[in-house]
Amino acid sequence: MFYISYSRYIRCSKDLSIKELASICNVTPSVISSYEVNMYYPSIDILNILGMYFDINYLCKNGYSNFLWNHETFINNLRSWINDNGYTRIEAAKLLGVSHSIFRF
Repeated sequence: MFYISYSRYIRCSKDLSIKELASICNVTPSVISSYEVNMYYPSIDILNILGMYFDINYLCKNGYSNFLWNHETFINNLRSWINDNGYTRIEAAKLLGVSHSIFRF
C-alpha cells in the first residue's frame, strides 16, 4: 500500500526513529513498526496526528480515507454481531472460518 512506504519515507526524511514517532503518536514503537510493514493500519486519529506533525493530509492519499471509514464500519458491525449473539471471539472466528487472532479490537 502506498501509505506504508510513504510513511516510512517521511519518518526517515525527518530523521525520526520509530521510538520518537511512537512517542508523538502516543503508541508503542511496535505499533509504528506494524504500520510500516502492513500488519496494522493506523486509525483516523493517528492519521490526523501524523498529518498535523508532518503537515501532510494522509486522509487524501490513495483512497485511504475510504478504506478507513469502511474498515471502521466493518469492525463496528463485526463487534456488534459478536456481542449481540453472545459469541466469544474464538466462537465467532470458528463460525467465520478465520483465526481468532485477527480480532484485535
